[in-house]
Amino acid sequence: MSGGVLPPCFFGFFMDCIFINLDEARDRRVALETNFKRFCPASWRLTRFPALTPHVQQVRDMGGALRPAEKACFASHRQIVRNVADHGAPVLVLEDDAVFGPRSAQMIEQSVASSDYDLLFLNIGLNRVSGMVEIFQIVQKLKQEGRVFLRNVVDLPFFGASSYVISPQGFRPLAEALSAYPHPADPYDFFLRRLILSQALRGRVLLPFPMSVSAQSDMSFVQTDEKQRIDHVWNLFRRILWVDGEVEGCRRDLAALETHLTPEAKACATIWATMAQAPFRQGS
Repeated sequence: MSGGVLPPCFFGFFMDCIFINLDEARDRRVALETNFKRFCPASWRLTRFPALTPHVQQVRDMGGALRPAEKACFASHRQIVRNVADHGAPVLVLEDDAVFGPRSAQMIEQSVASSDYDLLFLNIGLNRVSGMVEIFQIVQKLKQEGRVFLRNVVDLPFFGASSYVISPQGFRPLAEALSAYPHPADPYDFFLRRLILSQALRGRVLLPFPMSVSAQSDMSFVQTDEKQRIDHVWNLFRRILWVDGEVEGCRRDLAALETHLTPEAKACATIWATMAQAPFRQGS
């Protein structure tokens, strides 16, 4: 299915959900488990995977130019994929900054039965204005029509692997690709993007995003301080545009960003926003 109207949700669907969490990040664990219990049906199961650290042997054995924390993140995802490689049903892999909302489970249940994907991302980051504008326009239309859409990500410069579903047909090729690269050169999300770009995997993103990332995602254990600052900007877009997103809760952060904008930047932002909301076409 590439799109459809949300049906009544019976919450009888079983979903195995596995989240990655460092032992010392207890606050994140509690926040995610509480959020999951509040919004996900009893037929879903949440399991914690203790995140691997740069000190464990399998991470220390990884070559390549990635920073130790990035290697540990990559190794954690890789181990989960190996653990579920023979699973006969979709599996939802989460990082501990993932956030569910009132409509998340319904949207996910509706969409995971599709055979049109190997990886189904439930939220992604975009680092180009053109990509943000396109997704904004699609999401606004889908919300008006009460539909969902599985958008191919092969041409999107996306990042992030905070919440994604592996389909039964996706387990094997993903596991094989991970085994073929014991010393990865890219962070895990970029590695997935490269596999999708080469058509080794079929990647889709569910729109509107059924999940988001918490404010804790701006305080990453993996990223540098400068990268955290940049991610904060991109993550605001993810928090506003998901199915249960709203601008009001982000006004303080948006106001703080605006103080650093020049008058020209503010003027251009207004022009771009107008064009995004009411698309302009050459010759119209």
